[in-house]
Amino acid sequence: MRDGALHLHDTGFESNLGPVVTAISKNKSITTLSLGRNLNTIKSKHVGQVVESLVFLLQEDDCSLEVLSINDSRFKSEIHNLLNALAGNTSLRTLDISSVDCAQFSGLCPVQWTGQFSGLPSSVDWPVQCAVCYSGNCMGDSGARLLAKALQINTRLQHITIDRNSVSLQGFTDLAYALQHNYSVKFMPFPLHDVSSCMKTAPERTDAVMKRIQDALQRNVQPTRHSSHAQALRLHQ
Repeated sequence: MRDGALHLHDTGFESNLGPVVTAISKNKSITTLSLGRNLNTIKSKHVGQVVESLVFLLQEDDCSLEVLSINDSRFKSEIHNLLNALAGNTSLRTLDISSVDCAQFSGLCPVQWTGQFSGLPSSVDWPVQCAVCYSGNCMGDSGARLLAKALQINTRLQHITIDRNSVSLQGFTDLAYALQHNYSVKFMPFPLHDVSSCMKTAPERTDAVMKRIQDALQRNVQPTRHSSHAQALRLHQ
């Protein structure tokens, strides 16, 4: 561990990861935690234990975690409880639930989304084919809906990475609505893989939804006095 960061990515902990996370929750000096690619070969019952430990960590009143990466963990529906826990967490600023190969787009911020399709370079051919294919966490549209609900309450998260989660146009629509009412999220690397699937069936609707997401992120990067207080005001209503 260095400077509050603990990187346990692809360490082979597997079924032992739950107890490890429980132990980590007692160490308040840890602010960055990377746990990706540790659950790809274990039984589903052990996955639930890991999620339970993460939820406990995030729900602690004195949670000190600011960055959490659980990419390529294949939580599937088990991730739902973790997404629900985000609503009440006040420490986490960065969440990565995508796939390792999405890192090539991790530097994209909303003001860099340029071009015809809400930021995609004009040279991109559809559908996009990737040489390295991992599955993220497969949260699906149900997970996107829960994340959207959390984002309407959470006022701390600033950076989320969500690609390769089997999110369809409906899921992105839910996220677009949530981000229009969220004033803290400023960075979301373009979910190229999942958006590619949406482009096959509804290119115009996909473009419109992603434009709404881009506009919300852009607004949050350059907030006005009104927008900076709007979300906090809703929490008191």
